[in-house]
Amino acid sequence: MKGKHYNRSFRVHKAVLVSLERLLFNTFQQHAEVAPLIRKAKKELREIVLNLNSDACEISDANNSLQELAQRYFMFKEDVRQGKLGKTSQFWIFYMDAVWTVLQCLRATKTNDLQLHILCLEKMCPLFFSMDHPNYARFLTAYILLLLNLDISHPGGNELLRQKGFSVCRSTVPGSRNAVDLTIQQTIKRQAKSKGEIVGFSQNGAAYYKWCITRHKRASLVAVLLEETGLVPKMIHIKITNYLR
Repeated sequence: MKGKHYNRSFRVHKAVLVSLERLLFNTFQQHAEVAPLIRKAKKELREIVLNLNSDACEISDANNSLQELAQRYFMFKEDVRQGKLGKTSQFWIFYMDAVWTVLQCLRATKTNDLQLHILCLEKMCPLFFSMDHPNYARFLTAYILLLLNLDISHPGGNELLRQKGFSVCRSTVPGSRNAVDLTIQQTIKRQAKSKGEIVGFSQNGAAYYKWCITRHKRASLVAVLLEETGLVPKMIHIKITNYLR
């Protein structure tokens, strides 16, 4: 829960989020007279599952029991957020909102949605302040302002980011894009990594400069070696090589 291991930590947060949503929905059923609406919504969902096609979805849109149920649930959730069920429930609602914000931020990265990315970052700023991380809040604010004024400071940059320039796609699977910095860490930095890094010559300016200007070449050679031995798909090697060039 402290977030020391990103993948494992986020798996825990998603499991807790699902549990809290289930508990909140059970409470919603007890406080609101929605039993007939829930039965009707379950019937519509069953029809969609048995007849999974576009026509079934259109029929479901026409019968708005699912939409009405969702609207009433979100209204109940907003009441809980305002303290209807006490401070403890209000605290866990804030926690759920934070996890949903991170999930939306991940979705923005994987789908290259720049507007959703900016919206999520704006929601994260108060969290960094409240958790006593002033540096994150300070530089995140500057980053958001840079993105919002990108057309003024860098004409054409906003459109470039929208056209698949905000994240990197390394496979043909839809919605599986990665952040640029994460991609660099998994490819160039990983393949250019050497034992000890700059330990032993960090004070030698000439040796350090030589290490810096040849780092990407070493990464390119490692990428070629992995591709020739069949350890990585050829498509990934081509993208890495083009990036290095």
